[in-house]
Amino acid sequence: MNNTTLLRTMDRDESGKFSLRYAQAKKLRSMQLTDSAWQKLKDIGDSKNISRTDVIERFCREGENKQEIVLKALN
Repeated sequence: MNNTTLLRTMDRDESGKFSLRYAQAKKLRSMQLTDSAWQKLKDIGDSKNISRTDVIERFCREGENKQEIVLKALN
């Protein structure tokens, strides 16, 4: 598998290149968010030193328990 097929994160290695986190191809997606939600994703990402897309990726990859808590809170 080559570097173009791997998902990259904001983390960089010692030489300053992006380090690779996932072995799945990253595809461009589109979504609409409020400014508040966009800022919240940035704040969460900044606190963990990751990108907004990695915040979403981690949320989706985590166990269903955390997702269920969030979804129940939204209902």
